[in-house]
Amino acid sequence: MVSILAISKSDAKQSLETYCSRSNHFSWPYYDIDETPNLLVPTDILATSFLDYPIKGKIIQKLMLEYGMYSETNPYTKLSKHLSDVVSDESAKGLCFDDIPEEQLGDRLMGGWGKVLDAIDAAQECKSLTSVFVTKVLHRKRPNLVPINDSKLRSFYGIKKHSYSELFLAIHRDVVQNRDYLNELRGKYVLPSGVVMSRLRVLDIMVWMNQ
Repeated sequence: MVSILAISKSDAKQSLETYCSRSNHFSWPYYDIDETPNLLVPTDILATSFLDYPIKGKIIQKLMLEYGMYSETNPYTKLSKHLSDVVSDESAKGLCFDDIPEEQLGDRLMGGWGKVLDAIDAAQECKSLTSVFVTKVLHRKRPNLVPINDSKLRSFYGIKKHSYSELFLAIHRDVVQNRDYLNELRGKYVLPSGVVMSRLRVLDIMVWMNQ
């Protein structure tokens, strides 16, 4: 199985230093700073552009119709409601992805995690949106829980296009097996709020910078 251990420790450290340097133009910490962690707002949709996933204005309007007031029912407002359900789910706030038992990664009834899968399902009904969009919105809100689906990560793990379930399984096994290593790497990367970079974000940056 492909693992982040294929990336040398020196390359991993250099990748993080480069990505997180204020002199470079990557997305840390701009994407990661979340001033409304318990509320889905238009900024969360716009922030996906920092991760190379810009959303067209017409789609943003459909997603955030009346700024969260879902008076019109369409696939986009349904998706927004599912995204908001994840953000408001108390059981999702303290849950880490690597604490989910592997056999429950597809469990839509699991508290805290099932609503993430529901949101991904809802995106399939929205033209121009996929699981990539959902993960790039929700990772910002719940960085310890939601892994990022990105083409470079799929390439690294040898996963077919947009196959999020296979990617989640590969990331889960990697994070579980290398939890201490990821903890070591993330320690000095801290947001203004005092929140330390998540293990999932470390893995994302390591892979993205080495693909």
